[in-house]
Amino acid sequence: MGRDIASEVLPQAEIKIFLIASLDTRIKRRYHEQQGKIDLLTVQQELLARDERDKNRPISPLKKTADSWEIDNTDLTPEEVVEKIYQIMLKTVGING
Repeated sequence: MGRDIASEVLPQAEIKIFLIASLDTRIKRRYHEQQGKIDLLTVQQELLARDERDKNRPISPLKKTADSWEIDNTDLTPEEVVEKIYQIMLKTVGING
């Protein structure tokens, strides 16, 4: 998924979610995704380089829009993230749950 969805791809969306997580958590998650095929230092370097590249690219830079809901998922399970997004939907657009 792109890192510019809320700012560039769907700027008129009623609900925009900006997910963040600590660098340590992101490193561990990516390391596990790679099933240990690359070492933790390489994962860290790649994530930092990607973040820097995405934040400073001239077209569609990574940024949180003013109307985005920020969710720090550092200590959340995927199910907990979905629940938080669902609760935001209930508040924002009045979906009956």
